[in-house]
Amino acid sequence: MITTLLSKSRAAHDAYRRAQHLQRNDLVLSALLEARRFRLEADALDPDRKDPAFRTEPAPFQHAALLAFYEQAIASKTAGLVAAPLGAPVQPRGPRG
Repeated sequence: MITTLLSKSRAAHDAYRRAQHLQRNDLVLSALLEARRFRLEADALDPDRKDPAFRTEPAPFQHAALLAFYEQAIASKTAGLVAAPLGAPVQPRGPRG
């Protein structure tokens, strides 16, 4: 199960990179949220990260570093947004330039 979740997170991370290349911020945020969600699920199932899947991930995918990256990137992508009622368009904060 952990192996599957981490694999899904890596796939979402690849989707994030493709979306960045296409300059599709909507897809960037969606992929970041998905990648983080799969890693958080893996953490919830194995909080001590004893599953070998955590140790055998490819080099650029260090679990703790990626979780920190996702938190920072998501915060950055959502910093200019304010909460809106469900179904309402989301408006940027502050004056429009």
